[in-house]
Amino acid sequence: MTRQPFSLIATVRLPDGTTVSVPAAIQAAAQLHHAGRLRKAEVIYKQVLQAEPDNVDALHLMGLVACQFGNHETAVGLIGRAIKLNPKVAMFHNNLGQTYLTMGKPEEAITHCKEALALQPDFPEAYYNLAMALRAQGRLDEAIVCFEHAVRLKSDFIGAWVGLAETLHKQGKGDEALAACQNVLSRHPDDAALLSSMGILLRALGRVDDAIAHYKKAIALRPDIPELHNNLAIAYKAQGNLAEAAACYRRVLELRPNDESARHLLNAMQQSMSDYAPQGYVQETFDNYAEKFDQHLTEKLEYRVPQLLGEAVKGVPERSNGGKFDILDLGCGTGLMGVELRDISRRLVGIDLSPKMIAKARERSIYDQLVVGDLFEQLAKLEPDGFDLLTSADVFVYIGNLTPIFEQCYRILRPQGLLAFSVEALPDEEKDFHLATTGRYQQSRAYIGKLSQRFGFSEMYFAPIQSRKEEGKPVSGYLYLLLKQANRTEPTS
Repeated sequence: MTRQPFSLIATVRLPDGTTVSVPAAIQAAAQLHHAGRLRKAEVIYKQVLQAEPDNVDALHLMGLVACQFGNHETAVGLIGRAIKLNPKVAMFHNNLGQTYLTMGKPEEAITHCKEALALQPDFPEAYYNLAMALRAQGRLDEAIVCFEHAVRLKSDFIGAWVGLAETLHKQGKGDEALAACQNVLSRHPDDAALLSSMGILLRALGRVDDAIAHYKKAIALRPDIPELHNNLAIAYKAQGNLAEAAACYRRVLELRPNDESARHLLNAMQQSMSDYAPQGYVQETFDNYAEKFDQHLTEKLEYRVPQLLGEAVKGVPERSNGGKFDILDLGCGTGLMGVELRDISRRLVGIDLSPKMIAKARERSIYDQLVVGDLFEQLAKLEPDGFDLLTSADVFVYIGNLTPIFEQCYRILRPQGLLAFSVEALPDEEKDFHLATTGRYQQSRAYIGKLSQRFGFSEMYFAPIQSRKEEGKPVSGYLYLLLKQANRTEPTS
């Protein structure tokens, strides 16, 4: 038998049976990767790494595939290994920075994007990712400088132009934001994503009719994208055209039948009642809102519910435990309610469905414990008589039927415990609750009275309030402070 000559060149067997060199295999995988055929590309990258475990290109590219699949920790490990083996490749650092940015870790993203730019100063994508990370930290001036570098290096960089426009708008520079969007739109008039971004900006600036025109043009180009129809629905709703908004939400559901947000908002447009907003809708709403939540609510919407609830609670005579409360903050959000109550708390626990809201609340360092989870599920897990005070600032607006909540609140509160909460006002006393076109629920004064009597609460404090503004108009609400009575006056069923 003839002995085959020994070869130092590693080879890889492709899925079609062809045996090729490692460089050729990586090229084939990269072509599949670029075409969006990620699973097939991943198979080849794995085969390359079996042949050459320290192949930096395969490690890097397989890390990108992992990131695209949402396996971010795996992506960090793979790209990090590539960087350890060859720390002088700017692309590796940039893509690791982008992965950290996707993970919500802007500090790590900034470190690697800066390293990429130190290695390659004319790298527009690294400037873009650095700008996005800086913006996530609220460093808007620095972010704008980086976006400007990106578009200076790559004049047709649509994402960077949009990022620049969004950031200028955050700074209140609406005219400059529009100019940035119009600059690139004049060169790419048929880019659906860009038209949509322009529509979002116009709607934010109050130019709803112009926004609708841009959304319609985007949809004419890409009628298969649900987000475009959703954006158009929001604009129609702002215009007061609920029939057209409903039609848009129906189209979203045709394209994405399991879209909980679209289903809930369509119900609101059609006045179709439900007991509570779906988890997916609430989590998506507040995850997307987390970064700008505090500033937008307090400055633009004139939101003061946490302060008003805090004042009501602090008006209660001091307790036997030194005036301190064991407090459970239901739907704690970013912690605005916790700020008001920290000084009177012995223990402060927060629950919220949105992980990004909880992350913001954790940054305040005022809660003893923070829990991500559904309110109904988390309350059911708690031991009886565990808290002196339960607070809920504008959380019941996402729950129509409050019966299960009142049941659990009575169980969890200690004797003479307090339930402090707000609701949006429903003037029609003949109804218990109502799903408004905003997607939020309203409850009547009579309904809260019935629930209080049924579940053993007496009213210590009540006040009609203006809870926020909606499209520039005040939203009426009710503020309550209820006391847990020793005995319930009616059975629960």
